[in-house]
Amino acid sequence: MDPSSSILQEIKSLQQYYSHAFYEGDFQQAQEKCMMMLKLIDEMVQDDKLQDQYLCDVFLLISVTFRELHQLNHAFNYLERSESLAYKLVDTFRIAKCYYNKGETKARKELYQQALDDYKLSLQLHLQIVGEHSIYLADIYDSTGYIYNRQSKYQDALNMFQKSLNIRLKAYGKNNLPVGISYNNIGTVYFMQNKYKDALNEFLKSVNIKLLLLGDNNLSVAASYNNIGLIYFRQSRYDEALLICQKSLDISQQTISENQYQVARSCNNIGMIYQSKCKYDDALSMYQKSLNMYIQILGSKNLAVATLYNNMGSLYDKQGEYEVAISMYNKSLDIIKQLVDKNHDITVSIYNNIGATYLNQCKYKDALYMHQNALDIQQQLLEENNLNVAQTYSDIGLIYYRQSKYKDALYNYKKSLAILKLVLADDEEEGLDFARLYNNIGLVYFHLSKYEEALVMYHKSLNMKINLIGENSVEITILLNNIGLVYRHQFKYDNALVIYQKSLKIASQILGDNDLHVARLINNIGLIYYDQYRYDDALSMYQQSLAINLKILGDSNLEIARSYNNIGSVYKRQSKFIDALIMYIKSLKIKVLINGANDVSIPRLCDNIAIIYRQQKKYTIAGKINRLAAKIRHRVRHGDEVNTNISSQLQKLLTEIEDPSTIPTSMLIFC
Repeated sequence: MDPSSSILQEIKSLQQYYSHAFYEGDFQQAQEKCMMMLKLIDEMVQDDKLQDQYLCDVFLLISVTFRELHQLNHAFNYLERSESLAYKLVDTFRIAKCYYNKGETKARKELYQQALDDYKLSLQLHLQIVGEHSIYLADIYDSTGYIYNRQSKYQDALNMFQKSLNIRLKAYGKNNLPVGISYNNIGTVYFMQNKYKDALNEFLKSVNIKLLLLGDNNLSVAASYNNIGLIYFRQSRYDEALLICQKSLDISQQTISENQYQVARSCNNIGMIYQSKCKYDDALSMYQKSLNMYIQILGSKNLAVATLYNNMGSLYDKQGEYEVAISMYNKSLDIIKQLVDKNHDITVSIYNNIGATYLNQCKYKDALYMHQNALDIQQQLLEENNLNVAQTYSDIGLIYYRQSKYKDALYNYKKSLAILKLVLADDEEEGLDFARLYNNIGLVYFHLSKYEEALVMYHKSLNMKINLIGENSVEITILLNNIGLVYRHQFKYDNALVIYQKSLKIASQILGDNDLHVARLINNIGLIYYDQYRYDDALSMYQQSLAINLKILGDSNLEIARSYNNIGSVYKRQSKFIDALIMYIKSLKIKVLINGANDVSIPRLCDNIAIIYRQQKKYTIAGKINRLAAKIRHRVRHGDEVNTNISSQLQKLLTEIEDPSTIPTSMLIFC
């Protein structure tokens, strides 16, 4: 046999091994096969053109493996070598493939416009050679669609993915892996549009094809399970999401080494689910595991690591560790600034998260500034009628809501709603975003004492959510809680109690008894008992809620402060003034420790303390406290930061209070 023929046969065999390893996700093994091919090509008898053709192809394959390993500089290096040989050969088809792969690699670096330019050149060359129905065009349409999807150009993305699907169906029939990939890609567009039923339908079609052809122990199947899990997560179906994301993780760990991208992604997603279930320690563990893997695979300066720091910041925010949260967000921002232009979608996410943390700290101006920065970037990157823009308007509405600026809140919520109706015109009944926004508008109506309008919004939201996610969901319990609050303010205490008890029953079944949300619902039942003058029952509920919060949060958290405040109110009604004062002061100290004087609830709390001093006939100090409360209330309502002088007066008061049964004379020197 001719030695060259034998070598070519070995190369062909190695190409098959390469393909198998590549599609199994073992990119290192695939790369090793390429290196073996290079040695064989070097041994070929002198045929420069044939050698150049094989070298061109293998260099391209090596570039692809480096790209999948996220070693993009090496990927570009081998891509340049392949492209140089393609031009030397004057081979239009190979040149077209190089342009396509340049686009793929640039897309990984999020150089989207440059990637689109390369895809366009590749498409033009392919059309010259193979015509408009060639299977080679499907990949180009897919990649172009991916970028349009990232740019929130959803209809353009859908058009590209549909073109790809049509070509593949015609070439391969229904049950073929490339067809499954097309269904998955279409699903991602629906997912980004929050059309979760449509997205789930496409993802299920995709995974069923993969299961038929690959079996259930395959990395591609794991990726599909991961996508389905994200839909369940967005729908607040956390148990289902956790089950299928864990299935994805198990497959990934069996299929490849644990230090791999897919495993890291699954750990991150499971962390998000745990966070939503208020299982914060489990969430942090998964985030940390994911972060360590990403750093090992990609190094410490990349978008995946930045995303993890952003997620960890959100977790710390949920736990009330606001300064730690801000430090995580800043770590994320530092990485982003080194990698991409500041006008980037992940920058928007971080700004919005920082804004949310500032809001929790009652730093309203800072919160508004961050959300406005996010909105400014979105308006440069996206069209005005975009779901992400709608969410930012909603976030801004929440700031005004928390400041009791209800008209401004309503204006921004309605602006968000108008965008949703334009973008999701035919899908209102299927959109959780609509349901959440109706709930927020209901909250504004409630605080404007428009109780019937609030109930209309709440019930509209409730019906949509039950239709989408069923009754056994945390979001349903939140809505029931809001409805109960309206009944409470309408003095329909029995109705409110029934609603609260229903909410608590669902929440306890989903989350267990030791959960923050469950603690809030128990607290609210206590509020009803308080309104019904059932003080012992109210006190029992408040103490149950406090015990849960202390167990989960420790003793310096706003939830703890609220519990102390409520217990103090019971003692005050029972004329146990010293006990009440102890509770109120505990509450005040926590609030000042966390938020300074910039907390809308501090003036009312100070007023309650003043009432008790009046009961003790301490009229002078009571008047001083009332005047300080009025100053704080005035500044907070006008969106101004409480100045240093007022804050220091409040701090001085707290340090001087030792024994609530006595009033030190130093407290009389107040202003």
